[in-house]
Amino acid sequence: QGCNTLKILDVGGNLNLIGKFLPHDEIHIIDVVKCREINCVSYSGTDLKLKNRCFDFVLSVGTLEYILPTEREFFLKELLRVCKNYVILISPFKDKGIRLSEEILHKYVGHVLKTNFITLREHLKSGLPDIRDIQNVLDKQNLDYITFPSGYLYSWLEMMLIKNYLLSFSGSKPLRILIDRLYNLNFYESDHIA
Repeated sequence: QGCNTLKILDVGGNLNLIGKFLPHDEIHIIDVVKCREINCVSYSGTDLKLKNRCFDFVLSVGTLEYILPTEREFFLKELLRVCKNYVILISPFKDKGIRLSEEILHKYVGHVLKTNFITLREHLKSGLPDIRDIQNVLDKQNLDYITFPSGYLYSWLEMMLIKNYLLSFSGSKPLRILIDRLYNLNFYESDHIA
């Protein structure tokens, strides 16, 4: 702890993954899903019960797509309101290729695991956010922003098919961990293309 400690809000980060990367910073978590972290509060990101500009950075990874389409603008405005510096928003966005890939994976999981992939079912039901809607909100507030792709769709689909196939076998967790390690060591850096 010191004078360079950052105060970070992670909206939707119930697993506190950011805390593993930034163990010396002050991480606060808000999520509708209960978590065991001491600094986690359970409520919606569309109505942050926080003062304006009270965090150095606000992060939201893989959350926007689960916010109802009618509430996504409120969600984004709340993230912006409580942030002093930068908001990092990571989400899959509306795209024909992503939609098709998610449909393939959803049907595959239903066939192989005989279950519903709940998160993908929610994506398919509500629809993924349109990046133009996000950009419109930012433009109206005269804010600068950058967008860039994160991951290569076809590698994601292949990896998800493999990992979900392995889920059909009991005791496959060690193998799934090794496959993740192989990907991270050999493919991750070159996999961030449009």
